[in-house]
Amino acid sequence: MLRQEESCSKSLIPRILRGCSIIGVSLLWFSLVGCGGGDQDGAGANSERENLLKVSDLGVRKGGDGSIFTSLSEAVTGVGFHNPIDTSHPLKRLYWLGYAAGGVAIGDLNGDGQPDLFFTSGPGKNAVYLQKPGGNLQFEEANEAGVGGGDYWGTGAVMVDIENDGDLDLYVCNYEAPNQLYVNDGKGRFTEQAELFGLAVVGACLMPTFADVDNDGDLDLYVLTNQFVRAGGQPGDRVAYQGGVPRVKAEYRKYYDTRLVGIIERDGQKFRRDEVYPVGQKDLFFLNRGPGGPDGQVVFEDASNACGDLCGSPGKGLSATWWDFNRDGLLDLYVGNDFEDPDHLYLNEGVGRDGMPVFKDVIRESVPHTTWYSMGADVGDLNGDGLLDFFSVDMAATTHAKQKASMGDMGSLGWFMSTSEPRQLMRNTLLLNTGTSRFQDAAFMAGLAKSDWSWAPKIADYDNDGLVDVFVSNGVSRPFTQSDIIKNRPLSELRVGNTDWDLFEDDPPQKEKNLFFVNRGDLSFEEAGAAWGLDHEGMTYATAYGDLDRDGDLDLVTVNLDEAVGIYRNDSGTGNSILVALRGSRSNRFGIGATVEVETGSGSPQIRQMVPATGFLSSNDPVLHFGLGEAETVTKLTVRWPSGVEQVLGELAAGNAYTIAEDAAAPLRDSVPPKPERSLFAASDLLAHAKVREREFDDFSKQPLLPNKLSQLGPGVAVADINGDGREDLFLGGACGWPGALYLNEGGTRYGTDIDGPFDPDAISEDMGALFFDCDGDGDQDLYVVSGGYEAKEGTSLLRDRLYLNDGRGNLAKAEGYLPDLRDSGGPVAAADFDRDGSIDLFVGGRMIPGRYPVSPKSRILRNDGSGKFSDVTSEVAPQLLESGMATGAVWSDADNDGWLDLLVCYEWGPVRFFRNRDGALEDATAAAGLGAHHGWWSGLSAGDVDNDGDIDYVASNFGLNSKYHASKKKPTILYYGDFEGDGTKRLVEAEYEGGIVYPVRGKSCSTRAIPHLAEKFKTFSDFAIAELKDIYRPECFEDSLKLTASTLESGVFINDGSGRFEFRVLPRIVQTSPAFGSSLVDCDGDGNLDLYLVQNHYTPQLETGRMASGLSMLLRGRGDGTFEPVSPQLSGLVVPGDAKGLACADLNGDGRPDFVVGINDTGVMTFLNEGEGSFMEPVVEAGSLVPGARIEAVLRDGRKILREVHVGSGYLSHSSPRSALLLPAGTSPDSVTVIAPVGVGERADRR
Repeated sequence: MLRQEESCSKSLIPRILRGCSIIGVSLLWFSLVGCGGGDQDGAGANSERENLLKVSDLGVRKGGDGSIFTSLSEAVTGVGFHNPIDTSHPLKRLYWLGYAAGGVAIGDLNGDGQPDLFFTSGPGKNAVYLQKPGGNLQFEEANEAGVGGGDYWGTGAVMVDIENDGDLDLYVCNYEAPNQLYVNDGKGRFTEQAELFGLAVVGACLMPTFADVDNDGDLDLYVLTNQFVRAGGQPGDRVAYQGGVPRVKAEYRKYYDTRLVGIIERDGQKFRRDEVYPVGQKDLFFLNRGPGGPDGQVVFEDASNACGDLCGSPGKGLSATWWDFNRDGLLDLYVGNDFEDPDHLYLNEGVGRDGMPVFKDVIRESVPHTTWYSMGADVGDLNGDGLLDFFSVDMAATTHAKQKASMGDMGSLGWFMSTSEPRQLMRNTLLLNTGTSRFQDAAFMAGLAKSDWSWAPKIADYDNDGLVDVFVSNGVSRPFTQSDIIKNRPLSELRVGNTDWDLFEDDPPQKEKNLFFVNRGDLSFEEAGAAWGLDHEGMTYATAYGDLDRDGDLDLVTVNLDEAVGIYRNDSGTGNSILVALRGSRSNRFGIGATVEVETGSGSPQIRQMVPATGFLSSNDPVLHFGLGEAETVTKLTVRWPSGVEQVLGELAAGNAYTIAEDAAAPLRDSVPPKPERSLFAASDLLAHAKVREREFDDFSKQPLLPNKLSQLGPGVAVADINGDGREDLFLGGACGWPGALYLNEGGTRYGTDIDGPFDPDAISEDMGALFFDCDGDGDQDLYVVSGGYEAKEGTSLLRDRLYLNDGRGNLAKAEGYLPDLRDSGGPVAAADFDRDGSIDLFVGGRMIPGRYPVSPKSRILRNDGSGKFSDVTSEVAPQLLESGMATGAVWSDADNDGWLDLLVCYEWGPVRFFRNRDGALEDATAAAGLGAHHGWWSGLSAGDVDNDGDIDYVASNFGLNSKYHASKKKPTILYYGDFEGDGTKRLVEAEYEGGIVYPVRGKSCSTRAIPHLAEKFKTFSDFAIAELKDIYRPECFEDSLKLTASTLESGVFINDGSGRFEFRVLPRIVQTSPAFGSSLVDCDGDGNLDLYLVQNHYTPQLETGRMASGLSMLLRGRGDGTFEPVSPQLSGLVVPGDAKGLACADLNGDGRPDFVVGINDTGVMTFLNEGEGSFMEPVVEAGSLVPGARIEAVLRDGRKILREVHVGSGYLSHSSPRSALLLPAGTSPDSVTVIAPVGVGERADRR
């Protein structure tokens, strides 16, 4: 057992210090007084530094019953605290919200070294349970503690040393009654003094959380509020009209407000649609002004309106989480709000001129989305990169049946789903800290997106393997979202005369199992609640953790509604560990806000921040725990205190509890973020004026059950020197109603204004793929633009592609009569001389048929007659290509090294197809190439020799793994297109497997609107929710339908064996966090290996799916063996948070390095300039070197042989500068460079 405050004994030093290696900014001294052999003068000189480190042994772990956690009964622990559902209580209406079950806090209240427990209650009394000596998790209720709370409805509570005197006090939030502060006498007896301290606030208070926001050494208070609940529900006379607009009457504004939820058109007139809704409250913030009371006690000042954006808007708060996300030494705050109230991320900007701390809400520019109903939250390094991530839970059902039974008519909330910023999505959110100002969400991919009706996530290392796991508490007092109970009636109507509790009181509770997610590494978590003994089924709200028996592993305490609390002893028995307690001097006494980082010499460093109040209505033991796995020694431990002191200690033995005191004499560090390494790329405003805007179009009016919108798939970008000045110019594709535009490079750091005159007449056409090439052999770059999109009707002239001829001076004019009259809604385009007649031909991929998705459109081979006029020869040279699927990307490349350029095309709901070139005829060799098994939602292709073996490999961008969809070869995701209503109209039906059963993806409401007979067949949401797909529709519907499947959703690389056979390798998991579109293979750093850059995100799925905006783009450094190493956005400098689509590589500023330009839907472009230390030789530009399909072979300075190939049209809808393929590392001998140009049959242009 831990021996409280035991100093290092002389005999312990070799074991604890492993040779006494002390490292760092502040040397930690050890108390050896009484050990003998010490220099008394030295001891006197160091008297102020004694006791900076104290050490105690951890106890022997208890054995369990087979599971990792053992649930201990009241008979064992003596803890029988119970929060009932008291239906006779006058405040029973609070049971429908987070007020229902009270909170829990863990900490040593009486100074005996053992953690004690404190519980709050709504209808009952609060209670303290003091742990008995012996370490057997036996407690005794302290009836004389004086913390009962009277008749107040208690909610959340924390243990906090509010006086900085070394013992833990208690602060309790109450609903619409004064909050209470119980000041500890040091022995576990308390006196209520909230009013004396200025903290007896009255409101809709839910949870307090303390932090030293200004780093002045004392703790400030944030009080999270929720909403007031009016007895009797909404009154009938709640609104009065002012100018035709409803406004809540003044006497009811404490409870309600009105909001605009839409515009209704009736008889040609437009009318507002407003609704009354429960309004949240503004949170409260109290600044600690230090001793100033009449008895010298600490005094708090209400600064709720004085700290920038903090507490600036009302909300129904359920969590408030402090953490220093940007590592500047100042605690920031995430506030999670319920219902449609937005979350807030308050960036701490330090103390302003007026002496008050300043907070800025940066949620919109920092996160891709938030949870919709934000419940509890916690912070931890979930991917092991040394940065603290954020996890917030929602009410996302874990099974198809539960989800569909509770979805209701989501269409009624379409106004909110399409306008909230950031978007609020009904699932858990795992915000990965990237070290930049932007977070990525990875909840679906990590397996953490759904956890049922959740309250408290608790992130900690529960098995001592060095990886943090996640516990989630679940269940709720009544099934408030069951659609069959509500029967799709608007809650705004049901609430007149009723509270929400009134509506559901007679229904049974919604008991659910708690879940436990084991961290398997690499952002992969496995649910193992049953195996770990943590799958209690009930209504569990607050949860706190701590090593209650001080044996080196973390135990759990849960607060259950309508039953006794749960105490779970950890009996894992695996892995080594240490505990770290902090004692501040300049900083607050318990080191709240300090970060501790631990290294063991194996694996990544671990990081924790001392913020006990996490999860939901809970406060953990203020002692940090680190699981060490098999490591027996901590080689380095770093404490960064709020004061700015940094202390470093080395060679600490596992199996001990360490108490580290702040070195008051140490120098302070600045409160600024640590400077990262210089990034490889830097964002530039070169083309900030290049814009593209989408117009509103309702794709779902054509096909209601479309998985995704098809009208916003651009823009593509194309780069070439079109005026012969040696500089790279840009074409940015337009959108329907917005013309494409040309931007001329004016040298240095300037691009000219948009030139859209040639494109204005075709502005109504949707630009898709675009590329520059010399179509007529006159030596300049002409422009081909594919017309496509979903707005136009099938077969309309708006779908004709366009060719713009160059006059040699960069002036483009639309060519009439050069193209066949084809009216396909196209997508990709790629150029090459496939028949080796000396002129450049085109592949144009059919993307869709408007109104008939997913029927295959026509893809085409257009042969150039040498003068720039084209004819459709698909039926002649590639009949299998004609209706091969919905093409999304293509590249011409000599895949089998026979000298003929083959064609590779990727498809949505199809494979990457390989069309082998047999003397100018293309045959489908997909199956023989090993590509047929990988059906996916592919979006783009890039080509390059990624493993330096002398043949070309192919990167295929795909949908990724971070969505609601799951696919495998045995259990693919499925799409049917057929007549499911029996009226001759074909409709879409998506389906997926759950276990071995196939269910529809879409819910009852949207399915019924599209296929009306289902309303009669399925009277209730529950009936529809449990029905298998085969029971919903007639068998003949499936037999007569087009069926498509997808089994591979990962982006990856097809490694070529040299003969045109391929092995698929999945790219690293971090790449799979969002759908990828544009891609580029280029040597970014001059090391001779091809690197990979991908741009990501998809903003236009159907509303229920929600934006897929988790990507920031991803640079992967090529290792030269076909594998890639992800480069963090912080180090790459490539941060693209928008709906990125097109991507082109070119030397934009003429410095000889490859730069990037990214096309972003409904926005424009972002440009990134290469600022790396790598250098390149002058490109070998000669006859044939820029021709599509040209190959460049070279021998590098170190003897490695590399191969490059020129592609005109690749990635996604884009065209990179051919010169980017010619960039070779500096030091490459020009004499070793060979250019092989496929100019004509058997001709070679060599340079040696």
